[in-house]
Amino acid sequence: MIKIMLIIIFFFFIIINISVAQINERVVSTAIYKIELTKGNSLIINDSCKLTISKSYSYFFSLGKLAMDEKNIKIIKSGGDIQPCATCYQNVYYKNYSQNKIYRIAPLLDGKYAYPIDSIISINWVLQNDSVMINGVKCIKAIGKLNAEIYTAWFAPSIPVSDGPTFLKGLPGLILKCETTNGVKMSLLSFSQSYNTNVENKLGYPFIFTSYVEFKTVEQHLKEEMNSGRAIPLNGGNGTIRKLN
Repeated sequence: MIKIMLIIIFFFFIIINISVAQINERVVSTAIYKIELTKGNSLIINDSCKLTISKSYSYFFSLGKLAMDEKNIKIIKSGGDIQPCATCYQNVYYKNYSQNKIYRIAPLLDGKYAYPIDSIISINWVLQNDSVMINGVKCIKAIGKLNAEIYTAWFAPSIPVSDGPTFLKGLPGLILKCETTNGVKMSLLSFSQSYNTNVENKLGYPFIFTSYVEFKTVEQHLKEEMNSGRAIPLNGGNGTIRKLN
């Protein structure tokens, strides 16, 4: 226990040193996507996700998971059992356009942290000659590869935002549709632009920036502690967590 507490304390000192103040901008456009993942005859993911875009950054998150998280907050306060969002898309992404960086936002104990993933997720797109109309918008085909997985994407040059669902980006236009050889399907349900609004582009919870190495190091130590059966105290002192047998 002493070992893990020292690791956690060291981790938070690192976070304090490298955390970045986030200045919220207003939302200028919003895209809603349908995300599906099929394995065999089973639908593993079946969710609607939201991409909120501002001038210099964006957030991508699951609407289903957001609703379940809000419900679970009430369940925790009432002492009930937490219900998982079984078919929701679990990952949350923050893309900083000015820094050309992608961050994954993930929980660790009772906090949430953003760490860069550009070094492990990088797709080199090759533009194709094919075009198709999607939701009344002309889209161009692009093929990309990540490890052994092939991504077939369709992007709209008329929407000059180099962004898209999940961690996808890097094309000269918003990605409206993408399919992968691992069975993932992503398709745009709606796109809207915000005019004369002051809606801030932010998540419903705070998070802290850290490094990929620091996050994964502490995450691995936490897994080892949980596998040992020892209880791990939450940051706020409101209980502990341990592996269920």
